[in-house]
Amino acid sequence: MLSSQIRDGKIQVGDELPTIASLADEFQVSHMTVKQALRTLREQGVVATNRGARTRVLAVPTREEEPLTEQLRAIRERLDNLESRTSDLESHASKASPDSSA
Repeated sequence: MLSSQIRDGKIQVGDELPTIASLADEFQVSHMTVKQALRTLREQGVVATNRGARTRVLAVPTREEEPLTEQLRAIRERLDNLESRTSDLESHASKASPDSSA
């Protein structure tokens, strides 16, 4: 999701990223997962990481550069959202339809 936020403009080129701890809390993942994601983004030239300094965004990633785990997480979020909306619609429809058993 971090690369999606950069691509969507929520995080801009030149911005400093939150701390690893903050990112881990935000995405509900381990610190190691955040470090691996940042390493991947650094290897792709999307961010610059320097010991003792905050990670800074250098470029907007392309869709192909997005790690598979982030693509899967985004798909899962969309499916969860769709499932929730479907459940809400089904609940609404069952309340709105006349009781056929009467």
